[in-house]
Amino acid sequence: MTRNTLSLLSTCPGERRFTQSSGTFGISRGAVGLRRVLSCGIGFAGILLASTPLYADTRYPRSGSAFDYADVFTVPIPPPEKDQLLKASDEKQADALTWFIAGQLLEQQGELDSAMETYRKSLDLDPANYLLAEKVAFELMRREQSAEAIGVLKDCAVASPKDARPRVTLAFLYSRYLEKPDLSRKYADEALAINPEDIALYQRLYEIHLAQGRTAEANAVLDRALKSKSTNASFWIELGALLTDLRISTGETEPNAAAVKSITAIFEKAEKLAPKDPAVFENAGDFFARIGDLPKAIAALEKAVDLNANLLSARQKLAQAYLRADDPENTITQLQEVIRLNPLQQGAYELLGQLFQAKGDQKQAAAAFEQSLLLNPNHKESYTQLAQIYLGPDFDDPNRAVTLMEQAAIQFGDDVQIQFLLAIAYSSAKKYQEALTVFERTDVLFSEQSGLEKNPFFYFQYGAAAERAKLYDKAAEQFLKAIDMDPNFHQAMNYLGYMWIDRSENLEKGGDLVKRALAIEPNDGAYLDSMGWYHYRKGDFDQALDYLLRAHETLGENDPEICNHIGDAYQQLGDTGKAVEFWELAIDHADAPDRIDVESVNDKLEAARQRLTQLQEQKAKETPATEKPELKAE
Repeated sequence: MTRNTLSLLSTCPGERRFTQSSGTFGISRGAVGLRRVLSCGIGFAGILLASTPLYADTRYPRSGSAFDYADVFTVPIPPPEKDQLLKASDEKQADALTWFIAGQLLEQQGELDSAMETYRKSLDLDPANYLLAEKVAFELMRREQSAEAIGVLKDCAVASPKDARPRVTLAFLYSRYLEKPDLSRKYADEALAINPEDIALYQRLYEIHLAQGRTAEANAVLDRALKSKSTNASFWIELGALLTDLRISTGETEPNAAAVKSITAIFEKAEKLAPKDPAVFENAGDFFARIGDLPKAIAALEKAVDLNANLLSARQKLAQAYLRADDPENTITQLQEVIRLNPLQQGAYELLGQLFQAKGDQKQAAAAFEQSLLLNPNHKESYTQLAQIYLGPDFDDPNRAVTLMEQAAIQFGDDVQIQFLLAIAYSSAKKYQEALTVFERTDVLFSEQSGLEKNPFFYFQYGAAAERAKLYDKAAEQFLKAIDMDPNFHQAMNYLGYMWIDRSENLEKGGDLVKRALAIEPNDGAYLDSMGWYHYRKGDFDQALDYLLRAHETLGENDPEICNHIGDAYQQLGDTGKAVEFWELAIDHADAPDRIDVESVNDKLEAARQRLTQLQEQKAKETPATEKPELKAE
């Protein structure tokens, strides 16, 4: 043991003092002092240790005596009564506990070698202490001292002939690290003889045989378990779970019929033994879910949660079973129960958000994703799902989407998906220059990052942002890239075609693009409007009005842009009254200021109303007083 380790030495009650020992002998004297305290009552030692600082106090001088120690108590006390003393048979146990405590103190100080030496002294006195023997054995294995590790466990096994645990650990070490399957099997058999209802032992023995290629012997171990006369429901529950893992492959479409029958019988036996134990039904549910029998899985898991409404693991499994059964409503119910039992389970919020999103409840979905993000700010999918919801029609909150994606961009850097959504959010928030900057950066990222492929939708969004920024040549470039990548991308065809038609440039190319879009989607109101506007620009107002009215009828609503176009067509055809009617509709439904130029439409309306007034006055002058004037718009 190293010098300068902490010694706690006690001779009598009173003041606590600490000194540094001068090597192993000092800690030995300290251990004896601790044992003396223990002999007065184990509980007091716990209080003493709890208040002991893990450092040496050098304010007190060394004693200078042959033994370096300090008195714990300064006031002498009379010896304890006889009935307070440990029995003679327990003296070794007290000494072993003393060394164990001393070892813990040394380990907490980082004195691992000294702690191991002290632990070994504790085991010399009490070799049956399995937990300490296991701790020491694995540390010795780590130090590649396998012979000593095996010796510690063998001593523990001899000292505790009715404890299967040291034999299980010996079987594990011989099998996993020392590659001695015969010895591993020997100790596993011994453990099983001691505790024939420990399923872990059957599993260990099964694995040992299997590792040796002894399949028949491995299966015989499981058959031995199946023939057990145990009346312990837990034994059958654990055996059923083990056989499910060993004999039923996950996702297996046609599981072995004999295995299914055998495992079903096991859970039926467990249910008879413990009909009120939710573990029976939870594990049965696992089994039925594994073989794809979802109705039985759901029934078993429902029974488990009926017996224990707060059984979190069963709730989680039930949610998964309902999800696999394509039952979103019951999945949502179970996920909400999971969250009630564990409000910090981020995955439950994430799945809940996806389910609400799928059923169209975007507000509930957003709330779930927000909670998911709060619990795990590093979860990229929560950012992307939320941004898409806030950009959608239910929220139409692009500024919130921008804030989210700016945070995500800081968190995930040059992630292409994050940058792409950030660009879309900027564009939706009418921050077109910021959007174009991010689109350009994302275009470069696509080129730099291997394994990523650009898609036409990227260029479509890029083009739309450029068009809104009035960079029409750049917009056309991006739209053409999208169409080149997907010759059936009718949205890009219509957007570019209408842009050219509206600007009276590339009129025939624009018309051809709109015709191609209509060939794919002949009843799309926006495309019909574009074709009507193409004919309007060409001066064919009758055909223009025909397409525009079809567009209005197809949409079934008063779209302000289409109403404005219809008003223009009627005006060109000389029907000012109808023109006024549709321009007024355009103004009344212009909820989005960028859809139409409201000021321009108002100017047209004012001029048309003045003209109608003039026509009515002129008609009144031309009509005799005995005739009623006929007010007809021209």
